[in-house]
Amino acid sequence: MNTFSIFSRKGLLVALVGTPSVLAAYHAWTVYSKIKRVNQHHSSDSISESFQQSRTLTELVNPRGHVSAADAWHTDLNLPASTRRVTDEALLAAFVRGFFGGTVLALERSALRLARLNLVSYKALELAHTPQPIWHKSELSSRRLPSLGSIIFGAFQISNVQLVEADGPEQTESYIDVVYGSSQGRFAGAHRFSIVREPTRPGQIRISFESTACNPTDNLPFAPAWAYAFHHVYATLLFRESVAEVLRLLETDLQAAGLFWNDDSGS
Repeated sequence: MNTFSIFSRKGLLVALVGTPSVLAAYHAWTVYSKIKRVNQHHSSDSISESFQQSRTLTELVNPRGHVSAADAWHTDLNLPASTRRVTDEALLAAFVRGFFGGTVLALERSALRLARLNLVSYKALELAHTPQPIWHKSELSSRRLPSLGSIIFGAFQISNVQLVEADGPEQTESYIDVVYGSSQGRFAGAHRFSIVREPTRPGQIRISFESTACNPTDNLPFAPAWAYAFHHVYATLLFRESVAEVLRLLETDLQAAGLFWNDDSGS
């Protein structure tokens, strides 16, 4: 065996081992650079009563009330006076874009785009028309939410949207529900992204991300215990990048972009 052949094989081995490591390190650094500004948040292993009783869970994901796993994250953001009238839709749209179009989901997104499969199925989700699929992150608007029924990357479907104009003495909550999995399979779940405003705290909003999943056909755990731990870490990173996208939105000229509620009233 000549020296050139030995070095060629060694070089190939180094490339095969080293390239994935370099790419993984680069991806990790990119993720960190996106989420580092969001280091204050709270998490729990339960979801809100309103989400538990929502149509998304009681009719689509878990109509039989099977055993499920759940967790939630939230953070409170102080809004500068110049941004307090930004619409909840704009805030949620930024969160959705950060969640599905960000760096954390990049590998999963690429795999889903390559596969081009329809992995989400809920017969009880009655739609008036067949929604256009979303396959590219550029199709996720930074101003408007995807329409009801939209399927993102073949795996996530918009099941419910509630938008409330924050102009009154009561607490308001705007949200978007996203389902994944199948009501006919062994894995079904949903995310809820929400914006809560308290009239007693006009300069602050609460951004929440709630998630739950179950086995809809058999009353059994849908995954081993170690999978929950991985999910929690992954979802925390997704939440932080999504909040970072909201912060970037708040740094833009919102009024010029027409992202204030009551813009037409001149108030």
